[in-house]
Amino acid sequence: MLAQLVNTPLAVYDASWTMLSRNRLWVALLGEERSYVGRNLLRQTFLQRDRHTMQDHQQYAQFQRALAADLRTAAGRYPQDREIRSLIAELLEGSTDFALLWAEGVVEPFRAERKAILSPLLGQITLDCDVLITSDDDLRIVIYTTDASSIEAERLCDLAQFAIT
Repeated sequence: MLAQLVNTPLAVYDASWTMLSRNRLWVALLGEERSYVGRNLLRQTFLQRDRHTMQDHQQYAQFQRALAADLRTAAGRYPQDREIRSLIAELLEGSTDFALLWAEGVVEPFRAERKAILSPLLGQITLDCDVLITSDDDLRIVIYTTDASSIEAERLCDLAQFAIT
């Protein structure tokens, strides 16, 4: 999938939101430092507050809520997974925001949202973020898309040409 969808920014995460792989356009859109293999989105969001999006406070809070609820889904599915348990303990200790959200007990897979992204090469660009979850191994396939006839689509196409060369 990564090789086939070269004109679509795409990354693959495991159930604990650790990045396993991403395509060139993902790196071109978000930058190498924010997307290296093994980076954990939950640590990035709750412990480092490293944001590549231009979300307002309410949107960012919703994003955090969705990540915490998705991690709770994974923890329920894999209760003996040491990595997930260790991640939860680390987040509970290091983030008041995460601890409050975790205490709510919401269980829900992360699905989709619209994001205004701050790209190192494009500046601000607004894209749809969809998360597809595989049923067998709980991989999270994150895809950024936009309407094919939009200015954002043209900008992504230009970025794709840059990423391929």
